[in-house]
Amino acid sequence: MKKIDIAMLLLLLGGLSGCRETSSPVAFSSEESAVAGTTTESSQISETSTSMTSSKENASSSSVPQVSTTTSYTVESTTTESTDSSVIEANAQEPLWNKGKSTALASFMSVWEKSMNQHYQSYRPGQPTDLYGVLLPDSILPAGDWQMVVDNRPMSVVWSEDGLKAEPYQLLSVNSDTEYAQQTGAFDSHVYFFMIYEGQPKVFITQQNQGNTDNYLYFTETENAELRQGFSDIFMTGTTTLIDSLQGAAAMTEGDPSLITDLDSAYEYLKDKNGNNPDYVYSAMDEGIDGYGHYWELKVASQSVQADGGTGTLARVKVYEDGVLRDAVSGDMISE
Repeated sequence: MKKIDIAMLLLLLGGLSGCRETSSPVAFSSEESAVAGTTTESSQISETSTSMTSSKENASSSSVPQVSTTTSYTVESTTTESTDSSVIEANAQEPLWNKGKSTALASFMSVWEKSMNQHYQSYRPGQPTDLYGVLLPDSILPAGDWQMVVDNRPMSVVWSEDGLKAEPYQLLSVNSDTEYAQQTGAFDSHVYFFMIYEGQPKVFITQQNQGNTDNYLYFTETENAELRQGFSDIFMTGTTTLIDSLQGAAAMTEGDPSLITDLDSAYEYLKDKNGNNPDYVYSAMDEGIDGYGHYWELKVASQSVQADGGTGTLARVKVYEDGVLRDAVSGDMISE
């Protein structure tokens, strides 16, 4: 009985050993199988293990480059498309107006106003100027009760910080001398609108001093070439070379503040400006100080017209110390 039991036990152990070897081809390498196997069955198992392991390594080896290539191509292609898309989107959204251009316009206006002997301030929504009771720009914006009109065409105007609004009439800046005019008692306030008008930079002016039943505020494009060019330059490039030329002109004017010192020098100066026309006669009217400075007022008349029985009066001119000439009635600057 004991011998049989031992034989059976050995047989059972041999069977279990065979089962373990059969389940191990993938786990063992061919080198490990060669050392462990000494029987024909072990050798066959070792060969099988070697073949399966080799096949798996070959399959793995052949698949790695394909995965790597596919992944690399996909990532590179996606990154390129994403970058191109971002560049296109960034270019499309690049602002047409910004703080830098706004600052450049303010600098330009500070020089331009001196060449005009005027004094301007900038205004914006919530910080408007008062043009004879009309608050600008607030009153002409969508929430306001006035409407901007150009060439008898009412327009819907929006305020824009970047020039990227969808509307065709975008207001970028407002400059006016209304406060200075009120302080000095002048009646020639100017309000300038710097706008994107149907895709183009435009400067419009209003001096309207009366209301109407439609609450229309009438504007025209400014005739001042320097103002038009300066704004266009700044809108397109962020700067303008006109500042240098205007500063030079202002420096020449400010360099001799005592150009006109009395009535006689005012007379000689105005006579020279009129080309020493022998038909003109001058008479003193007034001397005083207003918002533009110290002046001498002279009446200019035509002798030939007087000889025909008329008054012959051509103009009443204020001659200021700095050489600026203004119409004594309208206050407008008289160009040379």
